[in-house]
Amino acid sequence: VCLVGVTGEEARINPIRWISKEITLNTSIVFTLEEMKAAANMMQDGRISVAPLRDSVIDLDALGSTIDDLAHRRLDAVKILVDPTAG
Repeated sequence: VCLVGVTGEEARINPIRWISKEITLNTSIVFTLEEMKAAANMMQDGRISVAPLRDSVIDLDALGSTIDDLAHRRLDAVKILVDPTAG
């Protein structure tokens, strides 16, 4: 099994099942330029939706308070996009 990227959800496994089936888990967050171009094209033409991959979009005015909320664990988010054109 190859786990690519991360998610905000907790992932649970049954280790006995994995061990009995001799499953190997590999992880990766690295990709090639060609893979990045292909993914960008799929996002651009609507073949894949990236909305589920982010928790929220904020403007620059909210950046300071959002960082503070994350630092003090008042916000439980994994991916927050900053839109510099908003606000």
